[in-house]
Amino acid sequence: MTPFVPFVGTSFKNSSSIAEMIIELESIEPHLAKIAEDWSNGVDHGAQWPSKIFAAKYRAVEGSWRVADLGLDVSGGQGIFRSAGYERLVRDARPNSSREFLPHA
Repeated sequence: MTPFVPFVGTSFKNSSSIAEMIIELESIEPHLAKIAEDWSNGVDHGAQWPSKIFAAKYRAVEGSWRVADLGLDVSGGQGIFRSAGYERLVRDARPNSSREFLPHA
């Protein structure tokens, strides 16, 4: 199997978008992992648990939407068609409930 090389054969704008997607994905995982680890280990965050859980959810949902949106840009708009298969990912990533806990939503 050949290794994934994200910048070969792409324009600078697409390379920049791909780099942003990788950074976004890489920053989501540690946050979720830390919250899951704390929960599993019974760490006592007391009354802060709800805000920690909601913050992790918000970060994951908003980050996935940014990645999906950037991916749509990289695809040149072809991803909006069902035949491309990307439309479903964009639809699934769209944040529709991540903000329900915020007072200004």
